[in-house]
Amino acid sequence: MFLQEVASASPAVPLYYYHIPAVTGVNLLSRDVLEGIEKQIPSFQGLKFSDLMDFGQCVSYSPSHWSLLYSIDEQLLGALAIGANGAVGSTYNYLGGGVNRLLSSFDKGYLPKARTLQFQVQDILCYAIKLGFDLAVNKQLMSEVSGLALGPPLLPCPQPKALSIAQRLQQILGDPLTRRKHPSLESAALPLSQAVLWGEVSLCQACCAVWHH
Repeated sequence: MFLQEVASASPAVPLYYYHIPAVTGVNLLSRDVLEGIEKQIPSFQGLKFSDLMDFGQCVSYSPSHWSLLYSIDEQLLGALAIGANGAVGSTYNYLGGGVNRLLSSFDKGYLPKARTLQFQVQDILCYAIKLGFDLAVNKQLMSEVSGLALGPPLLPCPQPKALSIAQRLQQILGDPLTRRKHPSLESAALPLSQAVLWGEVSLCQACCAVWHH
């Protein structure tokens, strides 16, 4: 089993399985992967999903000590309703303010407010996709909004698209934009305190993880 080989290389490190068939071409159900997996891989700790039906089947099967993470940012609210206790997504690096409010509304039972916030996230992503939303644009957008100096993305420079998306984000979510403090970065950015999600956050150039308690 491939996952066993990966886990054996570092048995003391928790193993998470990221199920993303659209990228890997591995078209199987995550639920099937879970059958007896802790006996084969003692370090197994959880999964990251990109399909709500498969995700729901795993939630119904999984013990409470596993972390079940969802990876499609525009479907976060649905995953929370099914039982997600975390999420990993590239847009959480700069949609922290809006997603914080979504999580808070869900926890308090304010579902109409949570739906509105999820729709706003979807509106931003729809706008970004129409412009051409690839990894380079996403990385530049992280720089534009977070204020972190992440280095230049690959050419061609996606800054005009990223700036347009950042402005759209401000229009929809209403999060205030401020000038960056870093001298080499000249466009507007969210204060870092508003870019951090509620929960335990791991920030990197590609994805941001949030645990829902």
